[in-house]
Amino acid sequence: MKYALVIDGIARTISKVPVWSVAPQEAVEEIAEMGADGATIILQPARAAVAGVIADGWIEVEDDVFAGYVRQDDGAWSAPPAPAPTPDELKTHLASIRFDAETGGLTVDTMEIATDRDSQGKVLAARVKAGADADFTTTWKALNGWFALNAAAIVAMSDAVLAHVAACFAAEETVALAINAGEVTTRAAVDAAFAAARGG
Repeated sequence: MKYALVIDGIARTISKVPVWSVAPQEAVEEIAEMGADGATIILQPARAAVAGVIADGWIEVEDDVFAGYVRQDDGAWSAPPAPAPTPDELKTHLASIRFDAETGGLTVDTMEIATDRDSQGKVLAARVKAGADADFTTTWKALNGWFALNAAAIVAMSDAVLAHVAACFAAEETVALAINAGEVTTRAAVDAAFAAARGG
């Protein structure tokens, strides 16, 4: 068991020992004697004694209550709400969801194309080869099987991947500007704004 100083329903300070109130009780007897010159010499002044009650604002609480906890109307305690994320924390979250979207793949016609960083490099290499040789063909391993591609199909695939990646970064920039402007202040709002910026 411990004790909390509660102000405005919030445990501001925690003590493991009771904080006693000092209040006037029956005064301790005053002991005095008369000096040789007729003046009173006080040997034991009257004084206040410890009343034996917890000081105002302090209450007994369970061991799982800590400073910052909030007392509900029914007397139950709850942990303080998590602090709002900082703009930098929101941007870190934004970068994470952009990365997931960027590398999560896309579908072109019936071909499911991987867009992780390694796959982006392979698409670019195929695009370079197709650009240099209009007769170039290859069999491309997509996420849903093998596809025979000619140079034009490789260029189309590359264009789609490039547009996908660019859209992800453009959406990230849009949401980052909204964070800077104070328009997006929660992680859930970042998720929603990113989806909206990507068009759904």
